[in-house]
Amino acid sequence: MGLRSGHFCDMKANLVFAGRIGCGKTQVSKAVASALGFRWNSFGSTLKNIAGERGLPITRQDLQVLGERMVATEPEELCRRVLVEAKPFGSQPIVIEGLRHRHIREVLLRLLIPQLLVVVYIDLPDDLRLERLRVRDGLTDAEVRKMEEHSTEIQVAAEIRSISDHIVDNSGVLSATVAAIIARV
Repeated sequence: MGLRSGHFCDMKANLVFAGRIGCGKTQVSKAVASALGFRWNSFGSTLKNIAGERGLPITRQDLQVLGERMVATEPEELCRRVLVEAKPFGSQPIVIEGLRHRHIREVLLRLLIPQLLVVVYIDLPDDLRLERLRVRDGLTDAEVRKMEEHSTEIQVAAEIRSISDHIVDNSGVLSATVAAIIARV
């Protein structure tokens, strides 16, 4: 089960990262995994692999539809794939990027027993987050608004944030964000 205290216990816990689009989840989660020597994978990477196997397109919108379908009908298969496809191969704990649904957290908790799972929510002020999306993805404000109106994005901003074990502000430099997370693990 996730932890809600101010400090994580001494045993190495698996980490799953959540946050709104453009908050830096991928960059932060990869840096944390590297610093701790943990395996890493993302739901997005696994969905791209599954889409390729099924001959489906891999646009953001198509992956979102595939993800929604798998979350609704094959959540355990999706979570198992995320765990198995983590790199590098081995038995060390895992960092997973891209938690978007409460019940996926529950599936991961069950699959990882007796290991712990800690939910880390990456937060970023909207002005910085929107600027990152404009620069990184070339999105217009209208495109960002449309993405944020999706039910999954609304769930991440409210429900997933509320069940997180640790909320980290990512408005500073990457090394400070990573250090703040590692200090708690």
